[in-house]
Amino acid sequence: MNFENLISIGATVSTILMFLTHLKTPIQINRNINAIYNIPFFPLVMTFFNCSLWEKYGILKGDPGMIIVNFTGIIITTHVIFVYYKNSRDLRKKVEKSFTIMIVTLICILAYVKFNRGLKSYTVLGFLSSISTIIMFGSPLSTIKKVIRTKDNSSLSIQLLMISLISSGLCIPNGLGCVLAAIQLLIYKIYSKKEYTLPQNSIPLSPVHLKN
Repeated sequence: MNFENLISIGATVSTILMFLTHLKTPIQINRNINAIYNIPFFPLVMTFFNCSLWEKYGILKGDPGMIIVNFTGIIITTHVIFVYYKNSRDLRKKVEKSFTIMIVTLICILAYVKFNRGLKSYTVLGFLSSISTIIMFGSPLSTIKKVIRTKDNSSLSIQLLMISLISSGLCIPNGLGCVLAAIQLLIYKIYSKKEYTLPQNSIPLSPVHLKN
């Protein structure tokens, strides 16, 4: 096994682990339903969107590894998005808007590839998939303004940031992904001493929402 194969295996494993870190979201919500106010929805949407594009690209390319990895990501994020939506309450309209925009955009891209067979459409799909990957790695930055303002890093997942840094480093040449992940880790470290407090619009917990 040569070095290139080792890098490929490492990238595959780290990517699946990155998807698995999203399973932390349903656990947090089940333990404390008000935790949803501190969990950004955008990274979930972008992960689903990114996996869907690469899944299509993998099918067209006939790459079993790419198909399996991104199908895993689609299944995981579908479950997490469902749990998030089910418990979104007063955030539901915002969630529905974000999800609708993502789905419409995804349908338009896939429709373009479907009705414009050829090298050009595949190249466009690959380019858009690469752009979506960069956005996915940088998606936790959507909460950075809040983190800096409140000096509270609890909306950032250290597991996701670490795996994102490793995965982007192995998916050569994704240097921008590495930079974005590194910036987020730095911000996480800077504001790591602040304890999480529920926002003012959180709903008091009842026994139904609490689990031992």
